[in-house]
Amino acid sequence: MATTYNRMWAYASRGRRLLGAGADEQAVRAVTQSYRFGPLLYLTIFVLAFVSAQVSLALDTLLSIYFALPSTLTRGRARTR
Repeated sequence: MATTYNRMWAYASRGRRLLGAGADEQAVRAVTQSYRFGPLLYLTIFVLAFVSAQVSLALDTLLSIYFALPSTLTRGRARTR
């Protein structure tokens, strides 16, 4: 799932081909940076499941929460507008 999302985001944001005209360049870069290591982290957690299912599940839950919460960049921009 993370890999699919990252590929879709890369396609949409590369060259700003599917982004709205008002999309903030700094926000686009911040989103790209924050999701860059997602697939690698999920893969690592998947491999860890063969060692400890409980630890893998806990880390997967934490990583999902991290990606579900708005970034500090997004929260800061929402307050200033």
